[in-house]
Amino acid sequence: MSIWSWLGALGRSAEGPSQQATPTEWVRANYEYLSSSRPADQLSAVAACQRVWANVTATAPLHLYERLGADGRERSGLLEDFMAEPNPELTEFDLRRVFGYQLGSHGNYYGEIVKRDGRPRELWPIPPNRVTLERDRNGQLWYKVVIDRKGRSEGRLLHPSEILHVPGVGGGLQGVSPLRLARLTVDAGLAAEDYGRAFFSNGGRLNPVILHSGRLKDDPAADRLKNSVETWTRGMNYAGRALLLEEGVKLDSLQVNPQDAQFLESRRYTVIDICRFFAVPAFMLEEGDKQLTYDNGELRELGWYKLVVLSLWKSIEARWDRAFLLPSERRRYFFEHLAEGLLRADAKTRAEIYSTHMRAGTITPNEIRQRENLPKIPGGYGDAFQVPLATALVFPDGKIEVPARQQRSSP
Repeated sequence: MSIWSWLGALGRSAEGPSQQATPTEWVRANYEYLSSSRPADQLSAVAACQRVWANVTATAPLHLYERLGADGRERSGLLEDFMAEPNPELTEFDLRRVFGYQLGSHGNYYGEIVKRDGRPRELWPIPPNRVTLERDRNGQLWYKVVIDRKGRSEGRLLHPSEILHVPGVGGGLQGVSPLRLARLTVDAGLAAEDYGRAFFSNGGRLNPVILHSGRLKDDPAADRLKNSVETWTRGMNYAGRALLLEEGVKLDSLQVNPQDAQFLESRRYTVIDICRFFAVPAFMLEEGDKQLTYDNGELRELGWYKLVVLSLWKSIEARWDRAFLLPSERRRYFFEHLAEGLLRADAKTRAEIYSTHMRAGTITPNEIRQRENLPKIPGGYGDAFQVPLATALVFPDGKIEVPARQQRSSP
């Protein structure tokens, strides 16, 4: 069916419950996409990289903020209900983790937006393999989405205002799947897996070559010898059993053994190469690195956060701003990830950071306790800033209070 037929059959507005698919159909379609058996997913490095992308996308909290003046901000409750429960069947964390997995495996993630009264009320993930981009004769962009119903495929065109689309690295409108870029490396990794599986399922024996100094008298004798050797060298049933060879017959192999073929080294390189395509540090996949220490590991993770994760978050935030905020609201409100959810340090490091901020008067005790999930200090003293003024208390309203003990000791 042409795009003009799709447009003619569309016949619905962006408001109200979605007619594209029922929630059950979307959940089932996403499950089929996520659980579908693809050759590349058999590689542990690919599965681990996709899991890292999913967790990085979902772990850091994503909040809506309101700008206050030049530099101020505060959490906004404008879309509080929608952010707390984006649909009746998935939590906010589960939904964003599905999006992260789609982004890592396909290079794009899509979600259908259900609006009521001009506001988003529900968000349902769409399998990226069911979405294509099309343009009409006026150059308007549409998202063609296909769903299977009762054994046949049906589709609709969704306006960009009805869909959340976050592309990964690629051509701009659509991202490119890391698996597509890494297909040669993935093929090499799958070949190594097949070789290892065949080698170990054969009892660790290489393909034999039968050597004989003379000539066998008749074909039945040659066939009998060949069958005997093949039976002994195939599978695990004959592992540890002796093979009797007669008349000067010897066994050799034309195959290169795994050690000479650098089997383990090639598998290790495949892991590192796949990590390059997914932009995931190899040490996150438990890939041994003799130069990795506790100190430089933390620096590597910080560098990965600055060069990769921040770029991903900026793309997500900009797309969420466009999808869920009206044009007139985008200067006042904005989405932003809370990086502390991902960069949370150990207890000793956090205590040193908090102590430095306290001495500089840039953070209050209650703000520290809030970040550590502790109750506030009652009486208002926990909201006071401490500055190096013989440890005077500076309250938010500008009032400065010197503790009574320091007043008595003053000249």
